[in-house]
Amino acid sequence: MANGTNSLRPPPFPGTRAKSAAMVRALFVKAQAYQQKLASAGNDPGKMPTRDLEMEALEEVLEGKRVEHNHTHRHDDIITSMRLAEEFG
Repeated sequence: MANGTNSLRPPPFPGTRAKSAAMVRALFVKAQAYQQKLASAGNDPGKMPTRDLEMEALEEVLEGKRVEHNHTHRHDDIITSMRLAEEFG
């Protein structure tokens, strides 16, 4: 995931560092919800959510099965990444 100066470019980039962090956080919240839907569906195909490969990849990050790489430029970008890591484990 790229943050820092990459975020400051014109659309489709977020435009600010704060917005970039908010977008990453929103993706992880969405991945947690997807993870909960999968768990509650169990083995019932009728209850399974529509397959979402992006959420499956982030679910693997949340479970510690996939490594997320953060591309940063400044110390505050690193701190933001660390805060997100603390929040989502």
